[in-house]
Amino acid sequence: MSQIREHVAKIWMNLLKVEEVTDDSDFFESGGTSITAVYFAADIQDECQLAVDAIEIISNPKFGELVALVRERSAE
Repeated sequence: MSQIREHVAKIWMNLLKVEEVTDDSDFFESGGTSITAVYFAADIQDECQLAVDAIEIISNPKFGELVALVRERSAE
C-alpha cells in the first residue's frame, strides 16, 4: 500500500469510525456528510500537505477516486 493510500485510509477510518476501506467504499454510504467532508479535506491537507477541498471530496466520494485525486495533487 502506498504512503498516500495509507494516509488517506487512516484519515477515512478515523473520521468515519469504520474498520476497513476499499476502493469502492463510498464516503456518504460510510457515514460521511458535507460537514465531515470539510474535516476530511482539512485532515488530508494537514497529513499530506496537499490542497484538497470539500467540494472535491463530495464530487469524488469513492475511496479509490479520492486516493487518485490526492496522488494527482502530489505529482503537481
